[in-house]
Amino acid sequence: MLNFNLKIWQFVRIMVELEDSKLSRKEKNNYRNRPVYKDWKNIWLDIDNKLEELNQSDHLAYSNKMMVEEVSITFRSKAQLNEVISSLDRVIRKIKMKIKKSDNNGLNFEKVELGKLKINLVNCKNDFI
Repeated sequence: MLNFNLKIWQFVRIMVELEDSKLSRKEKNNYRNRPVYKDWKNIWLDIDNKLEELNQSDHLAYSNKMMVEEVSITFRSKAQLNEVISSLDRVIRKIKMKIKKSDNNGLNFEKVELGKLKINLVNCKNDFI
């Protein structure tokens, strides 16, 4: 097992990608073999609900929660770690496509930070025996 802290916005990006991939026709059959979403679903739903509430009532608190606060997650296996690394690859690829389509460099921060996160997670693979 490996415990890891993520910024809330990073966790949101990963979970949204996992939701999208499990809903795509190609991935539906693989969902039963994708334990990360199942393991983190309750944490995700709790955070998502809190973010929805804050987005409606307190934009400063919403921004703080997204960008400053962290969530502690647990990887039970190297397979789960690989699943998240793959989801980060997809997110980064999508961000790069959005950046190419527009002159908006606002997503560049996310691309860079998610790339750093991916490298950190790849380096954590050795922590599993």
